[in-house]
Amino acid sequence: MLLLGMSHYWTQNYGAARPWLSKALELEPGLDGAREALGYSLLLLGELDGARREYEAYVARVPGDPKGHYGLGRIELEETDLDAAAERFRHAIELFDALSKSDPRALEARAGEYGECHARLGEVHFARGEYEAARDELVRATTIAPGNISAFYTLGLVYRRLGEDALADEAAGRYEAARQALLARQNATPR
Repeated sequence: MLLLGMSHYWTQNYGAARPWLSKALELEPGLDGAREALGYSLLLLGELDGARREYEAYVARVPGDPKGHYGLGRIELEETDLDAAAERFRHAIELFDALSKSDPRALEARAGEYGECHARLGEVHFARGEYEAARDELVRATTIAPGNISAFYTLGLVYRRLGEDALADEAAGRYEAARQALLARQNATPR
């Protein structure tokens, strides 16, 4: 069950992953990776109450892993509780910063997640109209994880709001190049 659930999860088939991950956790509640995967699947399926339940259980079991706090921040962002979302993303960033001190290689392996925390915090600042703070977080996000397509998109919007049109055009160009590369990879993958 776990293997089937994770196979669907890794191929981004979250609806198919959900029942297998749920059943695996029913039989073995200590499967923390499956719990986080189920929480993320439920989040992307729009089942925020279920996602919150899974992420809260994950944080209770693995409080030092930034993934749980990031997931809860995403839920808060979806519910437009910007203060709670910002607090969660900041806490996740603090956990990543602590990880960088104790194990720099582990942080390097998780750069995409770390960058995503900064990107989402940037989105919170953008939603609040705090464009300079949004710019700072989004620049960090795109520096840490240059493949984060959505961060470049939002950074372009932020630069536009700040009246920095040349930088907005550059960010939009990087977004479009990354988007085209992603489409090419998806089209090259046999279905």
